[in-house]
Amino acid sequence: MSRRPISPAAAKIKDDMAHKAREIILRKVARIAGLVFYYQGSCRLCHIQARTVQLLSMEYDFELITISTDGQLIPAFPNSRIERSPPASLNIATYPALFLMQPPDNIVLIRQGSTSLTALTERIVDVAYQQGWINKSEYQKTRITNEVWSDSLLPENINLFNKGELNEPPYR
Repeated sequence: MSRRPISPAAAKIKDDMAHKAREIILRKVARIAGLVFYYQGSCRLCHIQARTVQLLSMEYDFELITISTDGQLIPAFPNSRIERSPPASLNIATYPALFLMQPPDNIVLIRQGSTSLTALTERIVDVAYQQGWINKSEYQKTRITNEVWSDSLLPENINLFNKGELNEPPYR
């Protein structure tokens, strides 16, 4: 069961903590893996996603490799490679397509199609956990919900009354 703080103030604190943990993980991942962005210059969604990918790369220091598959370059990426036939092993069904690549040959799909910066950062954290680049504790810190209550918050560990006072009235 997932748990989220009920209080708006506590929920905001939890959100901020998860956001900061996510930023730490993204910078850690950027030190061991880069982004590979396959696009078609004739694709409008690719142009929109290019801005998001560029921001992701700059914000977290990801090395970015951009590849046009139709020979048309997106102005933001004038140094893109041209690769008309991407490797079949990537199973690109739609553009744009974004991958994480850990040299020398580990390449993992992040997303095909266009999406938000927030969705991309969450997906990168998920992939980092799945790949074993971060541990469960690091991963859990990026979540806005807790899967289980802390042991210290279990009902049997919360002592509302001192022993011996259970039969006394709550007032005097």
